[in-house]
Amino acid sequence: MKDFIDKIKWFKRYRHMYLPAGTLDEATGFVSGMDFMLGNVFGDGFRNWLLKSKIREKSSFSWPKLVSLYIEDQGVGIDCQVDVFLDLIFEYIETHWSDVGD
Repeated sequence: MKDFIDKIKWFKRYRHMYLPAGTLDEATGFVSGMDFMLGNVFGDGFRNWLLKSKIREKSSFSWPKLVSLYIEDQGVGIDCQVDVFLDLIFEYIETHWSDVGD
């Protein structure tokens, strides 16, 4: 998990190198790929956390779709969507992976 946290911190700092258009779809796709390459340490837990603490209803949607729906429901402008997504990731990390060292 520490490897994922380190990589997501790095990605947040340098995301413009990897997201040419800077869209939410690019960002969720990139993070999903990172998660896959690191053995799926993030997605399922993040999805469950989104459902319980942010969306507060049951859904069969994937976590990228849930993020998109949540951000849309919050009325977040297009220019801020990636930032809000990354903030959600770090909120999840802080509440669920606090035992993983910096």
